[in-house]
Amino acid sequence: MEFESKPEQKLTLLHQIELEVLAEGQEFMKQRLRKKLQRLADARGEVSPLSGRRLVRQRQSRITLHGVAGAVEISAPYGQDPETRQWLSPTRRLLGLGPRQIMTPELDKRLCYTATQCLSYEAAANTAAQWGAPLAASTIFKHVQRKGVKLHQARAVYVVADGATWIWNLVEDRFGEAVPLLDFYHASQHLWAVAHALHPDHEAARDWVQPILHQLKHGEETRVLQGLKALLDLLDTREEEQRKIVANGQAYFEQRKQLLHYAKAASQGCPIGSGAIESTCSQLQDRFKRTGQFWIRQGHSNLMALDLARRNNQWSEIWKTKTAA
Repeated sequence: MEFESKPEQKLTLLHQIELEVLAEGQEFMKQRLRKKLQRLADARGEVSPLSGRRLVRQRQSRITLHGVAGAVEISAPYGQDPETRQWLSPTRRLLGLGPRQIMTPELDKRLCYTATQCLSYEAAANTAAQWGAPLAASTIFKHVQRKGVKLHQARAVYVVADGATWIWNLVEDRFGEAVPLLDFYHASQHLWAVAHALHPDHEAARDWVQPILHQLKHGEETRVLQGLKALLDLLDTREEEQRKIVANGQAYFEQRKQLLHYAKAASQGCPIGSGAIESTCSQLQDRFKRTGQFWIRQGHSNLMALDLARRNNQWSEIWKTKTAA
């Protein structure tokens, strides 16, 4: 079978000019960065930040850095602090570079961000190549691990879920130190069931339940529990169906009274409904539970820590702290 060959596709003139300008801009950025770094090394590179004294036994060393615009190389003094006897490069210290760091913080930041937006490290590498950083997927993986490992130490853990017994058995087994909270919507449904049992008219039921929901939401959960118990004691035993619904509601809240501290949780920044959490879980599954994926726990946790920082609008904050890469 023969196939008709297609004529070679050529770039439009506009595309050619744009690529030329981008290349010129990239080269200008590289040279500008190199000159500024070299000027710093020449001016302050011989003085040790440890003692403020000039290095002894010094020699020139090469520092190569890979940045957004490409790789740059400068020459900087390397020597021994006359007081501490420690060998060091003052220029690397001034720039906040780790001992073997060869990537600039901005490129590191962009690569990690790209990794959180893509469905695989291979996709992240392909995307990075499109914006000018042709790096291997393994390199991006390495930088995600180094940054992410510093982040997934939560100050507090909250579990917000509905009232199903199996869920809270699982929470007790897996997240014993977490702060538990019953989803407020599910709690309100049970109070509405009591309201309709007492008042078949919807308007009357609403008038009864709204103040109780307000109490429950604003730190008066004990008052709500006491009110339900008192209500059960007052009900006529002849109203068997009505009494059964109220008894079920009272038992439901009594059994979950440790899960009702909504005002306290809200004051600590925790959502009192599980909807946002369930939505986030479904989004995370697109990245972390794809067909054919296998994770080690550390690799999974490090990438998720970065992904959550991005989703929580904390991305810029985590890059203000110096980290060796």
